[in-house]
Amino acid sequence: MSLLWTDEDLKHAVDAYQQMLKFQINKTPFVKAEINRELQSKINRSRGSIEMRFQNISSVLHAKGQAWVKGYVPLGNVGATNEEKIWQLIMKSEA
Repeated sequence: MSLLWTDEDLKHAVDAYQQMLKFQINKTPFVKAEINRELQSKINRSRGSIEMRFQNISSVLHAKGQAWVKGYVPLGNVGATNEEKIWQLIMKSEA
């Protein structure tokens, strides 16, 4: 398993996160662990790695003044390159 996340990995993570955020906004019940397991089946990442990436996505959204998934407290160590990639993926998914 590579330490670096590919652009494809990031896209899948942002898509899964956006799904959870929509559920949260619409007050639709969901299980974060199930979404994590589903993502694990698509990308070669551990549960913990995905949890941290979701917290990175929360951090990007929080920095932009946007809503984020409760339970994924924003982490401060996203890194400028990944922060920009994540934000671009979020913007594309909302377009």
